[in-house]
Amino acid sequence: SQKEVELHTYLTTVNLPLSMNVNDEYEWIAGDSPLRVFRSATTWEVLRPREDVKDWADVIWFKGCIPKHAFTMWVANYDRLPTRSRLAAWGIPISPLCPLCSVFDETRDHLMLSCDFSREVWREVLHRCQPPAAMFTTWAELLSWIRSA
Repeated sequence: SQKEVELHTYLTTVNLPLSMNVNDEYEWIAGDSPLRVFRSATTWEVLRPREDVKDWADVIWFKGCIPKHAFTMWVANYDRLPTRSRLAAWGIPISPLCPLCSVFDETRDHLMLSCDFSREVWREVLHRCQPPAAMFTTWAELLSWIRSA
């Protein structure tokens, strides 16, 4: 528009009250400290909301972890796995029953801990541990067992 052109013309002709002996330069400040170089990673660290590190983070994200396994464990820890009961709750026409036992709804805890199939898998795993570990029945007990290993 004509008003925008006039405003642009005016702003580009305004003399700034700068001393000729002073360098006019940009300064990037992230947080409380000025930076010599702009880095998007530093900007991201300042802008994003940070939460305290979860007490289970070391169980999931550790040196040598396999990323797809760590990601799956992270999703499971938040109880957000796309189990049949969750899919059915979202309106997807699917039976919520566990495909391994066809008795109980497939939830994270059922699938990973209490289904007869998963209990047998855990029994074999725990039997091979030296010394053999006690069976766990809750997600918190599983994380505690992993942490103590």
